[in-house]
Amino acid sequence: MVLADAVVNTGATVVPVLQQLLARRPGQLIVVSLVGQQEAAERLSLDFPDVHFLFARLSSNRYVGVGGTDTGNRLFGTFMKHQPQAAASLSSGAPDAGEQGLA
Repeated sequence: MVLADAVVNTGATVVPVLQQLLARRPGQLIVVSLVGQQEAAERLSLDFPDVHFLFARLSSNRYVGVGGTDTGNRLFGTFMKHQPQAAASLSSGAPDAGEQGLA
């Protein structure tokens, strides 16, 4: 069984899904992700030793969104309608405070 998640940042979203899938006793469970946060990837590997994790890229940066933004929004350039400042700063080319430190 393969579980795909575009971005694993803290692992908070993928953990309950893994628990539910493992309760069904799949033959083999593989998690594939485009980007994984390094510490979260290490913790998940320790917490779920029977699950194979494949990340296209590991990042040491951590980003937890404020006001509805999240790592997926940053990755795919999607913003919710109630975030005009974030969209404006993106279009102006100037990083907002939340973008500093991102890879």
